[in-house]
Amino acid sequence: MLSHAAAGLKARDDRPWVSPHGELLRGDAFTPYAAETIADDALAAGRGAFLDIALPADTTDAEVEDVRARFAWLHGVVVHVARDDGTQRTVAA
Repeated sequence: MLSHAAAGLKARDDRPWVSPHGELLRGDAFTPYAAETIADDALAAGRGAFLDIALPADTTDAEVEDVRARFAWLHGVVVHVARDDGTQRTVAA
């Protein structure tokens, strides 16, 4: 589980086919419940949904990798995990 990064998780679930502003925004501690809720939202959006997860800039590489691993199973959803400063941006889809 994340340490200091837990307080700063921000998730954006983008689904433009729902409405012009088809975003669902969440800011939460990275708990198992929050991860499950974010994953459920992304799956409900359907194939092609885009999930952008931003972590604090001082999040460690190990913490970034932990978050990526926890959402890598979301097939059909484009998942981006990055620090707020934009480094370490990858896609797991």
